Amino acid sequence: MTERPSKSRAPALRLVLLAAMAVLFTARFFIGARSRGAETLWDLLLALAIFGVLMFFLLTVPASRARKAAAALRVARPDAVIVETYWGVGFTDFFLRPGPLMRHARGRGGRILLIADGRGIELVRPRGKFSFGLIPWNLVKEIRLEELKSPLASRPKLVFEIHGSATPFQDHFELLPTGKEEQARAAQSLNAILAKHPATHP
Repeated sequence: MTERPSKSRAPALRLVLLAAMAVLFTARFFIGARSRGAETLWDLLLALAIFGVLMFFLLTVPASRARKAAAALRVARPDAVIVETYWGVGFTDFFLRPGPLMRHARGRGGRILLIADGRGIELVRPRGKFSFGLIPWNLVKEIRLEELKSPLASRPKLVFEIHGSATPFQDHFELLPTGKEEQARAAQSLNAILAKHPATHP
């Protein structure tokens, strides 16, 4: 069954943040503050508002782009299992061997769409839907679910063991399901991926 992507609240939140910034700028430059201490406070509030908006866009734009790309792929490939994941230095083992594809991996972390069908497993970067290539099922040794523990929280991670010499992928790599929904159904996603292996079909 094709899953319908959840609607994003990003546009509404952006409007709220932009409106808050507009109010602060108006208060700072048109209402004004008499004392230097009050001016410093307004400057600090403005700086925090600008920083908050920038961080919001940095976090939500890639997430929104990944959701839209995943939704488009689910329509184009209804037979495939598509899981929205993330890799990051310090959290996961990198999925690529050194080579020409490294420049497409986005530095120290990024979102990756994992696509599983009867042919194997494909990793796609949402932006531009760039494919890093296919791992045929005969090269997949194991896919399992482990727990990534951090000081603040723990979350599931997908661990892949493959015969990687014939592919651009590492023999061992890890991906983190993104978002609360993907994390909550990580076990179901793993089962759905494994069900695509031809050996599991009667």
